[in-house]
Amino acid sequence: MKFATRHVKVTIGVQAPGADHGAHTDANGNGVIDATRLYQLVRLRGQVEAHRIEVRFLDRGAEAFAFTFG
Repeated sequence: MKFATRHVKVTIGVQAPGADHGAHTDANGNGVIDATRLYQLVRLRGQVEAHRIEVRFLDRGAEAFAFTFG
């Protein structure tokens, strides 16, 4: 089954993640979803503190089923 490519944009607070981007996003927060699987969008480094993380799906048809923190 072919999976349509979908694009996402991730921000931490109101900024691009920079060095805190995950394995599947770049420093600007851009990522591509191309299969049904787990994606690492953010990997925070440094001291543990509260953050607001926003994930925007830029293409129609993308769905999120689970989020893991910790």
